[in-house]
Amino acid sequence: MVLVARKVSAYIKHALGGELSADVPCLDVANQAAVSMESSRKWSYLIRSARGLNFRSPVTGTGATYTAATKTLTGTELGSYLYVPGDSVSITFGGAPFGTYDIVGSDAAAGTVTLDAPALTANVIELGFTVNQPRILLPSDFGRLISLHGATNGSLRYIYPDSISGLVEEEAYFNANTSFTTGYHVEWNSGADKTQPVATLRITPEPTAGEFDALSAVYYREWPDLTADDDIVPIPSYMEALYIQFCRAFAIGYEGSGETIAAMQGAVAAVQAGPIYRNAVVRDSAQQLEEGRIRNRGISSAVDGGVSLTDALARTQTSDVDFF
Repeated sequence: MVLVARKVSAYIKHALGGELSADVPCLDVANQAAVSMESSRKWSYLIRSARGLNFRSPVTGTGATYTAATKTLTGTELGSYLYVPGDSVSITFGGAPFGTYDIVGSDAAAGTVTLDAPALTANVIELGFTVNQPRILLPSDFGRLISLHGATNGSLRYIYPDSISGLVEEEAYFNANTSFTTGYHVEWNSGADKTQPVATLRITPEPTAGEFDALSAVYYREWPDLTADDDIVPIPSYMEALYIQFCRAFAIGYEGSGETIAAMQGAVAAVQAGPIYRNAVVRDSAQQLEEGRIRNRGISSAVDGGVSLTDALARTQTSDVDFF
């Protein structure tokens, strides 16, 4: 069957024997239940792959104009700029205070960027600037990173994970520019205050040239909120019974008497301990029993980045297989 949000609302109503409280939107309950279910384990149906994580071309310019009333910097070169939340621009010469200012929006058609620049209080012309672009915008459905891979375009690239502090330290002290080494960290950024953050990949060193398909990623997708009654619930059919149970548990928790938090936690715990959950795990884990070659020549059960021989054999004998 095709499960739509309207049917989910009907199941919630059935669980309660009536409507939810008017203070609790039904779709909010459905979305919260979905996030809880999908966060409960590493479901294989959530895995996605993305190519085309490109390095953006550097953007520098001269003769730019700053308008204080709109906090916009206008320059011909900004027409080719692709905005990613977290970017900044450095004023390198001209009549404005030199410094680096956060970019909070852009309009490529108009060749402008909007700045968070309290120090710029007057209109200024003939400015020189450089846009700092040490980030890559991750897919809109990105949830959690599984792995990142260098250059799908045929060139060789070594990539390594690091903390934000580690990346900043490398930029400050080593200032390494290399076309074959890239450090990274997942970073959530907002363009302006009180806006929804988006997933970006903070990288170092900052690319000195644009590069197509520089990186590819494997990741768990994030739940896309249901917003209308006709929205299709984006899960495989074998997950539908479990999802309905999570929705019922959340609804009972919200409407339960006494200690509501305890009621919800108890109901969710009962679902996770039950046969419907176990059946979903078995079905989800069995989508692909063959995991490919054994990597890192592993013999023990703990091999970073690969599947060991012991694990590979053991996983054929258990129903609770946690791929990846």
